[in-house]
Amino acid sequence: MGALYKKIVITDWNHFEEEIKNHRYKRWIYRGQNNSKYGLSTSLERLFQYASEIGVKIEPNKNFPINYKRKYEKELLDEFKKSAHIYISNLPNENYQFEWLSIMQHFGVPTRLLDFTYSPFVALFFALDNAKSDFAIFAIRSDNFWEIEVDSELEDLKSNHEIMIYEPIKSNERLLAQQGLFLVANTLKTPVERLINKAIPVNENNDSEFIKYIFGKELRKEFFVLLKKMNITSTTLYPGFTGYCSALPWNILGK
Repeated sequence: MGALYKKIVITDWNHFEEEIKNHRYKRWIYRGQNNSKYGLSTSLERLFQYASEIGVKIEPNKNFPINYKRKYEKELLDEFKKSAHIYISNLPNENYQFEWLSIMQHFGVPTRLLDFTYSPFVALFFALDNAKSDFAIFAIRSDNFWEIEVDSELEDLKSNHEIMIYEPIKSNERLLAQQGLFLVANTLKTPVERLINKAIPVNENNDSEFIKYIFGKELRKEFFVLLKKMNITSTTLYPGFTGYCSALPWNILGK
């Protein structure tokens, strides 16, 4: 049995920086979420959850059997490959399935990939962005996980390593700016958060390697200002005109 994540309530900016300093000599990754009540789930998991809630069923008394989930994921990938060349240039090798999944994730197609970043401050920005309640950052010691080879196939993930890391060989401009990477589950049968919990060993010194930092919503304005001073904004994290447009209203409000 792995270690459940530890919860730490952040009181102010200095407290957060002190927490992050504890990670500087180890390899940690971070994910920001704009509601502290949310757990970790992939976009594919959320799609199936939503479909179940609105009453979509594949078989009588069954929402989505595991075989259907695998079939659905493969069909998504195959259909995306068929049409991607119309909209995207410089596509990856046909056999590099995880490169294709990373592109799908970039354009909002549900996948089993879970976005993370090497930067706690980038994660903080995503936690703050559009937050209307208390927000959170998940921090995980990433050297607990093996890395996926670029030529691996989805079927190759049937290994003892239930959670793995994938870093695309052709990072897009946005992923580079965000210092991004992905955690990948080797199965669609078990929720990704449960697999992460299982993969993190219980530390004999009781030092947690899976942490959820929780921030009160009253910190949002101050933290946005401090991140802007660090040049962490929509403009820098979403390079191009989209990022500029996203940041523009707040830039004017902040004058």
